[in-house]
Amino acid sequence: MKSECIERSATITAIEDGEVCLTVLRPSACSHCEVASHCHASESRLETITLERSQLPSDIALGDQVSLEMQSALGMRAVLLTMVVPTILIIATTILLSYLEIGTLAQILIALGVAALYMLLLWLMRHRFERTFTFTVRKK
Repeated sequence: MKSECIERSATITAIEDGEVCLTVLRPSACSHCEVASHCHASESRLETITLERSQLPSDIALGDQVSLEMQSALGMRAVLLTMVVPTILIIATTILLSYLEIGTLAQILIALGVAALYMLLLWLMRHRFERTFTFTVRKK
């Protein structure tokens, strides 16, 4: 059984040395809503992704349309690492500090500090994540 993939269309905007820049239209979560054309919350935005040349087909050229795919399980893992874990850390830290009868302001500042340290740890490990969270690129 083939695993589900998240797929987006991308355009090759630059090819330099061993890297290729792709521009991807990232739709908002509510872009399929019936009133999306009247609501500013449904605006999409362009993102640039840089990949190693070896990850792409050899016959690509500047301006080509490609299909950018990532396993949906990797997307869920990214959400877990960047949204769920920090939320749990903030809640757990606040509960622990309330049992220790620490003041409310101190609880908030310490919990946010713990979340900031966690995000710093993720940032320091970004090169490891670049190898884990990989894209598959196919020419259209």
